[in-house]
Amino acid sequence: MSEIIGTYDMGHAGFAETLELHQDGSYTRTLHGHLGQDSKDFHGTWRLNGKHLFFEPVPEKQTVSSLVQAEAFFHRHKPAFVRTQDLKGDKAHEWWVYERRESGQ
Repeated sequence: MSEIIGTYDMGHAGFAETLELHQDGSYTRTLHGHLGQDSKDFHGTWRLNGKHLFFEPVPEKQTVSSLVQAEAFFHRHKPAFVRTQDLKGDKAHEWWVYERRESGQ
């Protein structure tokens, strides 16, 4: 499980978000502002079951942050994941891959 802990980035076409998975089972999801919009943080808990990640927003009313489920794998030799809602026939466009940031970035 320690391999999956870290900071992940995803985005394209002006949309960007960062998801930090913390050792204590919590996460911080940041939707980065674009074209003058403010960035917005969401928090919750995560757990890993096999190759599947499950995210639960806290408090529950933060439904925008509900990732629900994702599939973990290695992408370019680094831990990564993609939301199951973005999978099409077990494949996802590279835009939707959350790729772990290298330490120090």
